[in-house]
Amino acid sequence: MKFCKYEDLERLARDYFDGMFSLIFPKLNSREKSLKCIEKVFTAYIDESPRLKSPRAEEKWLIKRLRKESGFNRLANTYEGEGLSFIELDNMLTSLRVYYNNEGNKPKKRRSALWSLFVVIIIAIVVTIGVVQGIPVCFDAKECNTDTFPLANIHEHQVEFMRCFEKQDGVAFILISYTHRNEYYYLTFKKLTEFWDRAAEGGRKSFRYEELEPAFFLPEVPGILVPYLNALQLDLNCRA
Repeated sequence: MKFCKYEDLERLARDYFDGMFSLIFPKLNSREKSLKCIEKVFTAYIDESPRLKSPRAEEKWLIKRLRKESGFNRLANTYEGEGLSFIELDNMLTSLRVYYNNEGNKPKKRRSALWSLFVVIIIAIVVTIGVVQGIPVCFDAKECNTDTFPLANIHEHQVEFMRCFEKQDGVAFILISYTHRNEYYYLTFKKLTEFWDRAAEGGRKSFRYEELEPAFFLPEVPGILVPYLNALQLDLNCRA
């Protein structure tokens, strides 16, 4: 069996994500159910690895699978309402990447399974916290195996998205797993912008472990993989 490449999966998701949503959302009338249905389609693509040699073949396979996963033989006409957001696409790609690396039917070594699983779990937790407490939260999770974190690991479009998110009274941050130290760190957006602006002004393109604020290192808590809530509360307190 010829296994799919993750690059092909991501390209397929980016190319057809909005179109698939427009076909399924009017039927399900739920963003959450629609996103879950589309995610199942791409998960099936990972497991089955169909050989799609043209855009027409891709469309036919995706529509057929979309009908199967949704339970509707006839899908809706093109939906003219609000499209999918950047964060919804990014969250789905994160979930697919975790599935591809850890569960998908492909010849790739498992790597950082617990950390990858945490990425998916924490997305769900953060959304719940935002709804319950009224705190909109935006984050990314990164790994680093040295004391120097290259800013190249963070993309400019991510920083700009977080900047806009913060301007709308949201809380943006990055969780860093220092794998060689077995430590986790909550990088506030304020601290990130300090490092980012320094690089933009011709300074170093990275930051060192010793430059980080000690209060935002996450303590070990029995039974909790990454106890970030206290750091989030500290971040909120610093804004008051």
